[in-house]
Amino acid sequence: MPVHVTNIDKLAHGTVYAVLALLLAWGLARAFPGWSRARVLAVAFLLPLAYGVSDEFHQHFVPGRDVEVLDVVADATGALLVVAFLGWLGRRSRPPTPH
Repeated sequence: MPVHVTNIDKLAHGTVYAVLALLLAWGLARAFPGWSRARVLAVAFLLPLAYGVSDEFHQHFVPGRDVEVLDVVADATGALLVVAFLGWLGRRSRPPTPH
């Protein structure tokens, strides 16, 4: 079954931005140890999202490049999946709280 080039492009976008979110979460957690997990994960999602939007915006001015909203959606999806997974891992690794 042939894979359409656009699908590979969106998968690449999602993968790269997932890695970016993972590295940002790791770096932010170490650089700002006083930050809550929620804050680290929020920033680790929002920074890649902002970068993806700015990247698409700048492509508007580059000859031969097109602005694609679906690229931003793929970027955000990759970052969100990693952030959600890290949030889930964080909840699973906490000891249960007594009632």
